[in-house]
Amino acid sequence: MDDLAPYRALVTLAESVCAHIDAERWDELVHTQDEFGLRLAELHGPDPAGAEPLLRRAFELHLQATRGLEEQKAEILRELQGVRQGRSAAAGYAPVAASAAASFNHAA
Repeated sequence: MDDLAPYRALVTLAESVCAHIDAERWDELVHTQDEFGLRLAELHGPDPAGAEPLLRRAFELHLQATRGLEEQKAEILRELQGVRQGRSAAAGYAPVAASAAASFNHAA
């Protein structure tokens, strides 16, 4: 059995996580992250020779995924802020309520 196979699988899953984030495939991301966590939990030390570069690569990809998610979150927050500003601007153009308009007309 190849002692490094689980470590290579971890790197492959980490690459998939990054690809899902870049493509905004959120449903697939959830499943891949779950699989990554399960595979990571299955690793029991001591790590075989040659595992360190694979673990380091998986960690680098994990950091890349985290940054990607933070960027996506920031973009969503910017979009939501724009929606709020649009609602506030549109509210200024809302028709006056009938009762308010009637009382205004009677005052004249």
